[in-house]
Amino acid sequence: MDNIFIALSLIPFYLLGVFPSGYLIALKSGKNITESGSGNVGATNVARVIGKKAGALTLLLDILKGMLAVGIATLLWPGNDTYAALAAFIAVLGHCLSIPPILKGGKGVATALGTLIVLSPYSILIGVCAFTATYVLTTIVSLGSVVAVVATALSAFFFEEHSGVIASICGISLLIIYRHKSNLMRLAEGREEKLNI
Repeated sequence: MDNIFIALSLIPFYLLGVFPSGYLIALKSGKNITESGSGNVGATNVARVIGKKAGALTLLLDILKGMLAVGIATLLWPGNDTYAALAAFIAVLGHCLSIPPILKGGKGVATALGTLIVLSPYSILIGVCAFTATYVLTTIVSLGSVVAVVATALSAFFFEEHSGVIASICGISLLIIYRHKSNLMRLAEGREEKLNI
């Protein structure tokens, strides 16, 4: 494929990632989620502000966004792991860095989970186990998320994934850690909120 065509073909994956699940769910309840709680559009903030059912629905829709992105990429270019990996990264990028000031992006964890369920199921299984263990011990979602992406990236190397997939997972992990910088600062100061599911 021509490089320009490849670049253009990735735009829909970015727009899919941008789709503001949490914002729309909160809006239906009469809340602007970007002006409530932490201001984040992800499932954790929606759960805190609107309720756990709304948070669970946001989580599900954001996971589906990621799964759909990789699924479509695989259909467009069967057998090309690098293209699917690019689509995964671009979808998570769209969720994290949306179209300011129109939309405010989220932390990317749920969308990343969706992409990696399809792209690297063994690696993300390790990541989910790492998240679960960390959350059970601390009830801090942000800490669990950061531990999970690190574990997922390390697992991708362990399972000897395709180089494009490893690069995508590492890129996604770094992006998610960057999006959690304020959470990490609060964790260091002992001020990070807990969430009992």
